[in-house]
Amino acid sequence: MKRLTALVKPRTVDDLKDYFKSMGYPVLKMTYIRDDRQSATRSVFWRGEEYILDLISHAKVEVILVDEDVDEVIGAIDNLLYGKNGNSGEYEYALRLKSEII
Repeated sequence: MKRLTALVKPRTVDDLKDYFKSMGYPVLKMTYIRDDRQSATRSVFWRGEEYILDLISHAKVEVILVDEDVDEVIGAIDNLLYGKNGNSGEYEYALRLKSEII
């Protein structure tokens, strides 16, 4: 058994939940996190004022997998998130996956 951890954009969580249910993994552990890395910092203008967004929201999704399913699931997450609209910038954190032996 392995634990798979993925950091994704919050809007992709529903797609991941549906995918894992279809694979026979109905239980996910999900946490919403905020990232303060400098590379994630960006500024936006709203009503003529500049605002610095230094805490970017992500969802951390964890699931326990059978060893045989790990490669298939990683490939499917890649296709699901990157292949959806062809823009890899939309899901820059999708492949930050970590497998650990439990």
